[in-house]
Amino acid sequence: TPAAYGSYTCSANNGNCDGLSNGILISITDIKDFEFEFVGVYPNPVSDYLHIDVGQEKLETITLFDITGKRISELNAVERRFYIGDYATGVYLIELKNEDKRSIVKVILE
Repeated sequence: TPAAYGSYTCSANNGNCDGLSNGILISITDIKDFEFEFVGVYPNPVSDYLHIDVGQEKLETITLFDITGKRISELNAVERRFYIGDYATGVYLIELKNEDKRSIVKVILE
């Protein structure tokens, strides 16, 4: 894992031959993108009510996306139970965010 700005390469050896990848320039920023330590989204698959549990963590936003990444809805972050039975069946992504953490969970709606 790169810890500083710079050009990084990857080396490999198969016993007979050494290989070296092209350099990749890595820029480190101070943007945090840590996942929540615990995320419970149930039931999954779901057909009506979806429950979200992140323990004692505060949630600032809960966003529902379709599988192509299109934003479908912004859910109330205070609530931890949502009725999603009116949406079309399929695969959805739920993004959970607060000031310094972000997690994305796949949900199947039957």
